[in-house]
Amino acid sequence: MDRVNVKGKLLIPILVLVLILLSSSCKMSSQVNPAIHNQIVENSITPQYLKDFISAFNEKGISIQYNPKIVKTFPPPDKPYSIIKNEIPDAWVESEIKWYVGKEKENEMSPILFMGFCCSSYNYILESDIDKDYKPSPSNPQSQFPNLKKTILKLYRRKNLNEVFPKKVTNGDYELIKVLDRVGEKGPSPKNVPLADSEQFIVWSASADGMSQNWEIWAYDIVKDKMFLVCSCKDFKDFESLDVPPCSIIPERNLLLLDIKGAGKDGVYKHKFIFYDLLNEGILKEVEDKENEESYLFYRWSSLHAIGDYIYGERFKPHENSTSNFAYMLSDVVRLNLRTWKEEVVISNTPFRIISSSPDGKLGLVPYQKNYLYHDIWIWDIQKSTMTCYMKVELHAPEYGEEVPPPFIRISPKGFFYVNGSSEGNESRNTFYSFKEDRPFYTGSWYSSCFDKEGRFLLWKSPYDMFSPPPPFEYPGKEDRLNGYITLLIVNPK
Repeated sequence: MDRVNVKGKLLIPILVLVLILLSSSCKMSSQVNPAIHNQIVENSITPQYLKDFISAFNEKGISIQYNPKIVKTFPPPDKPYSIIKNEIPDAWVESEIKWYVGKEKENEMSPILFMGFCCSSYNYILESDIDKDYKPSPSNPQSQFPNLKKTILKLYRRKNLNEVFPKKVTNGDYELIKVLDRVGEKGPSPKNVPLADSEQFIVWSASADGMSQNWEIWAYDIVKDKMFLVCSCKDFKDFESLDVPPCSIIPERNLLLLDIKGAGKDGVYKHKFIFYDLLNEGILKEVEDKENEESYLFYRWSSLHAIGDYIYGERFKPHENSTSNFAYMLSDVVRLNLRTWKEEVVISNTPFRIISSSPDGKLGLVPYQKNYLYHDIWIWDIQKSTMTCYMKVELHAPEYGEEVPPPFIRISPKGFFYVNGSSEGNESRNTFYSFKEDRPFYTGSWYSSCFDKEGRFLLWKSPYDMFSPPPPFEYPGKEDRLNGYITLLIVNPK
């Protein structure tokens, strides 16, 4: 009996010790990393997704900052030519470009041929134009659409690169250095269409069939003054048909990323990424999707940059989601190592979509939630391990059966541009958010989707120049517009 009692007495402190250790372990696992500094301002429109997913980011050492500026989307215009004045400070206007594009009746394209900055610099300008020497093939008598003239691309460079950029520039300050045209056959719609550019390369597609199914992708090396073929639809014979693939240049590596996806001739959906080395003019790596049910989505409208050795994207798993609506599926934020080509999951099962990346190591993200009528604009600073929601944009409720429009974001070291994707130009909440001023500025219609490497961008001097033909009433600059000129402001946020 004594032995039994002794054993019983010994078991009690051992059991207590185990319980203490378990309790201590639980407390430690639930405690927030001391390096985490969340700053969340609670209000009536604090989203549920933030409460649901904040721990996933904190567990990865990422601090969350949520105190966004509320931005109202403008109502539909109540009268024709209704314009809301932009909020850009005069001190940000560095210069203006007055560019001759030709009188409207002389142009075969509408509304404007001028395309904007190119090669990450305001010293280069890309223009789309009509090839006046090209004679279209005879139109099909049974077609209601006549065959079109061929569109070509023209690259201009400023003549005096060593001089300070003047307050006003015109066509005369630039010289044509290259015509980009590789449409090699006749067809109903011959066209050269820009796809991507960097400081050294311009990439574009050339096709003539009007359906972009018989196409080639070309590149121009500005340093070598050389054009070369990247690929064509004929290189993908295992696909049933293939439109021009989305592509983006990773400028830090001089890599062109092509997103190839579609139905194979065997009826199986195929998806792969081609990393093309623009310097050495050859394929560096092909990355096949691991499963048909999953897919990368690295390319999303905007710029793609390497952050360290990685590019970031999303991987969707439809078979693991409770919704069949692709727009609202949770996804894994993943990153791909450009040296080892290994993929790793950074954050699992989030509603965040990566919309853009920047050369200084930031990602622009927007969460997609059903019945959530806001675009919350988040910037994830990879180096600082912070996720900051800068802006909450109110959206109009979509029509029945429609989805909330996808946003456009482009980031520079000075801030980011946001466009809400509205089909109605006057409803679009085109906004530049200044990191320095910590506030959004309505820009009016943004002319070009490019920043130069210093963060400059283009805006219409007169928003009425956007209309084709111009409004019937008088406005400053209308005479120039009628004479074939457009005038754009070069804006450099301070």
